[in-house]
Amino acid sequence: MGLDFYIKNIRYVNLLTKYLDQSTLPTKELVFYMYNLLKLYNLDDECFVATALFVLKPKEEVNYDEISQEFSVDVAQILKNLNSVGIKPTLSDSAEFENIRNMLIVMSQDVRVLIILLAFNVFKIEHLDLMPIEEQKVFVKSVKEIYAPLSARLSLNEIKNKMEDACFKFLEPEMYEQLSLDERLNKVERQQQVDNIIKKIQQELTQMGIKCKVYGREKHLASVYNKIKTKQVTLGQIYDLMAIRVIVDTIEECYTVLGKINSMFSILPNRFKDYIATPKPNGYQSIHTCILADNNRPVEVQIRTQQMHHFNEYGVAAHWIYKDKTHKASNFDKSINWLKELIDENKDLSGKEFAQSVKMDMFNSEIYAQTPNGKIIKFPVGANCIDFAYAVHTNIGNRCVGAKINGKFMPLTTELKNGDVCEILLGAENKGPSRDWLKVVKTSSARSKINNYFKKQFVESNIRNGKAMFEASARNNQVSVNTLLNGDKVDALLSKYSLGDMDEIYAMIGTGTLSSDGIVKRLMPARQTEPTAINYKPIKVKGNVLVDNNRGMMTRFAKCCLPLPGDEIVGFVSLGKGVTIHRNDCVNVKTLDNNRFIPVSWDEDKNSIYLARISVTGESEVIASITHLLEKLNVKINSFEVNPLNPSQYIITLTLKSSEELNKTINKIKQINKVTSVERM
Repeated sequence: MGLDFYIKNIRYVNLLTKYLDQSTLPTKELVFYMYNLLKLYNLDDECFVATALFVLKPKEEVNYDEISQEFSVDVAQILKNLNSVGIKPTLSDSAEFENIRNMLIVMSQDVRVLIILLAFNVFKIEHLDLMPIEEQKVFVKSVKEIYAPLSARLSLNEIKNKMEDACFKFLEPEMYEQLSLDERLNKVERQQQVDNIIKKIQQELTQMGIKCKVYGREKHLASVYNKIKTKQVTLGQIYDLMAIRVIVDTIEECYTVLGKINSMFSILPNRFKDYIATPKPNGYQSIHTCILADNNRPVEVQIRTQQMHHFNEYGVAAHWIYKDKTHKASNFDKSINWLKELIDENKDLSGKEFAQSVKMDMFNSEIYAQTPNGKIIKFPVGANCIDFAYAVHTNIGNRCVGAKINGKFMPLTTELKNGDVCEILLGAENKGPSRDWLKVVKTSSARSKINNYFKKQFVESNIRNGKAMFEASARNNQVSVNTLLNGDKVDALLSKYSLGDMDEIYAMIGTGTLSSDGIVKRLMPARQTEPTAINYKPIKVKGNVLVDNNRGMMTRFAKCCLPLPGDEIVGFVSLGKGVTIHRNDCVNVKTLDNNRFIPVSWDEDKNSIYLARISVTGESEVIASITHLLEKLNVKINSFEVNPLNPSQYIITLTLKSSEELNKTINKIKQINKVTSVERM
C-alpha cells in the first residue's frame, strides 16, 4: 500500500518518498504503523507528512524554514510542536512529570498534535522490546496513569484500548495469557447468541421503518480484567463481554428502540443507564440496557444516534470525521476546554503536583449538585462543600464559613451527593481559606485556588520574615550577610532549588520549606564551614554544676529539656559520657534507671552560658518583631525554625545565663502584637 493511500496531495507524496527511500526498514514500518492508526481519525495530509518527518528526520537536523518551503507552514508548525515535547522516557520522576506537563500544554493548543503523540505512544507501548529495559517500567507507568486515562477522557477509544491492553500484557503477563485463552474458548458460543439477537432486532426495526445499523462489539482484555478485579466477579459474571450496538438517526428513535427491545426480551432492570439524558464526563452518550439471551446469559445493548456514535468512538477526532459542524464542535470544545482549564488551574504547581492533579481529574467519577438558584455543577465523587464554594466563584470559596445542604446546616467538609442543593454561608471579606482545606478538597480547581491565595497573600511577608531569619542565622554563625551574598555559592544555591533570586530563597525560609541555618551554612566560605555557634548537640561545661557537691566532673546538658540555672535539676550517670543534667520535670526522667541518678546542684559562674528552647505561636509577621526584640535584649538566637507541620509555630533556641533571664524574655515576647502563645520546651 503506497503513500498515495494515506496522502492525497501528490506533491507531498513525491517529496516524502525521498525521505523514506533513505530510511531503514524498521523506520519505514513505524511510519506506516502510525499512518494506519491515524487513518482511523481522518487527519489531514499535513498531519501525515509532519508525522512522517517526526519519525524520519532527527530533531537537531530539522530546519523549519526549509520544511515550510518544501511542504507548507502548517506542516512545519505541527512538526515543531511535536519536537518541542519530550517523548523519551526518563528515569527521573521529576523530569517525566515535566514531560507530561509540556506534552499537555502543546496538545491543548493543537489537538492534532495530541492525537499524533498519543498514537506514537501506542507504537512504543506495543514495541517495548525496542526500549532499554530500565526505561520500560517508567514508560508503562506513564501510559497507565496518564496517557491511557487521557485518551479515555478525550474518547479516543482505539488508542485507549491499545494502551490498556499493552500495559496489562506487560504488568500481568500470566493473567493476560489466561484471560486470552478463556475468551477464545467461550467466544464461539457468545457469538452465536449475539448473532441471533442482532437478527431479531434488525428484523423488528426494519418492519417498524426505522433505519438502523445493528452489530456486536467485543470488550477488550484490559477492560475485562479491570471489571473482574474491581467488582470481584468471574469472567462468566460479566454482562458486556460482547455488547450489541443499535445505531439510529434521532434521539426519539433511540427511545422507541428501547421500548421495542424491552417488549422483545427479558430485561435486567438494575442494569439500565441513560447516558443520553446524563452524559459521562468525557461527553459519552448512549442508552444501555441489559437483556437475557436464549441461554439465559445477560447481553448488554447500547442504543445511540450516528452523531453520538462518532463522538463516542473518535472523541476529539470527530471534529474532522463527522460532517455535522454543530454537533461535533460542541463536544470537541468541551473536551479541549477541559484540558485547557486543567492546565491553567494548575500552572503554578510543581511537575509532580501537576501530574497528580491531572490524574485526580481524569480518574474520578462525577456527581451533580446545584445552587439554590438551580445552577447544576459537576463534581468528582467525594467532593465537599468547600469544592462547591470554589466552583461557584473563587471569592466565595475564600470567604466560606459554613454551608446548608438541602436546607440543613452542615460542616464544610460534608461530602456532596447527587441532587444536593448546596448554599454557602460567607464570612468577612478578608477572611481567607484555611490551610487544612488542602487536606480535604477533591477538585484540582479548589486546591489550586487555595494554594494561589496563600502564595499571593503571604509572598511579601514570607520574604520579609525569611530575610530576618536568614540575617539572624548569619549573626549566630559570625558571618556578615554581605560575605554570604557576594560569595561564589549563591548561583549554585539558586540552581539547586531552581529559583531565580534570593527573594525566593527568603520566601521559602519564611514558609518553613528551607532552614535559615542550613542556607547560611551552604553559603559560608569554605574556611568558615565549622559553625562557631552552639548547636543542638549536648554541650560540655565546667564549673557551673556541682556533682554530689564536687567540681570538675564531666557533665553535659540534656538536649531534651535544656536546663538553666534556677531550674530544679537531677543528674544521670551516662556510661562513658559523664553525668547528663536534666530538669526535674523532664518527661524523659521518668523513663531512666533510678539506680543511676546522682545529686547535682548549680554552682555560680557568671561566665557560663546555656541553651533554652521556646515555642512561639502567632501570625507570620511576628518573626521580624521577635528577632528585633531579641537583638534589643542582647539575647543571642542559636536557631530559628518554622514548624513545617504548623507554619504558625516557630521553634527558637536561645543562648542565656539563667531561667530568670528566660522568663523575662518570654514575657517580653508575649507582649508582641499577634503573638498568641509562648512556651518553654
